Amino acid sequence: MKYIKKEIIKESKKCYLIVDIVFYIIICLIGSEVLFLNELKYVSTLKYLYLIFYIIAFFSVVAYFVNRRKHDYEFLYFALINIYAGSFVLIYSNYLSPNFIVGCSLLIYTIMNGFNKGIHAYRLDYNNKIESVSKLSIMLALMLLSIFTSIYFYKYLIIDNEVLGYYFLTFGLISLLEPFLCIVLNNKSISKKMLRNDIKRIEVKKITKKEIKKIKK
Repeated sequence: MKYIKKEIIKESKKCYLIVDIVFYIIICLIGSEVLFLNELKYVSTLKYLYLIFYIIAFFSVVAYFVNRRKHDYEFLYFALINIYAGSFVLIYSNYLSPNFIVGCSLLIYTIMNGFNKGIHAYRLDYNNKIESVSKLSIMLALMLLSIFTSIYFYKYLIIDNEVLGYYFLTFGLISLLEPFLCIVLNNKSISKKMLRNDIKRIEVKKITKKEIKKIKK
């Protein structure tokens, strides 16, 4: 049984969390624009979907350089994923049906983001950091959101701008939970309780091992 590291949130870490929060709020705003901007109701989704991916990619790169952390390339990979998804929409918009392109782009988005979050969650878990819990939880929630949205487009064979707006808005809101979960999990009182539970488990495990050795003797 390994200890999970709980850290006091220092000034530098607060800056990281603020950048994360601002970035995910931007995604929420993009979703809101798609949802409430009346002009987009008369425009084909394919004409602006790739732009959404590219805009998110741009802000991802900005967030990566502003929020640069050692061995943490999540925002940079997220930018590359958005560029790939946007390029997919742009290249195949003249060859495939719109609903198929939107469904496929979101499916690609789901799989690649799952890998991205999963890799970074594993790295945090390997270093015994409690942030791995929040990252893994958010990864699963985002994958479920993307899968259900992709199924909607495949099933109904239509492109609904409102659904797309709700998708990006919900994507941003779910992602916003990650920095807040980090703050909660690193809270002193919660950390102490979790640390006590870890110690109790270790003690039980040690006692069990001793008892097994005695029985064998």
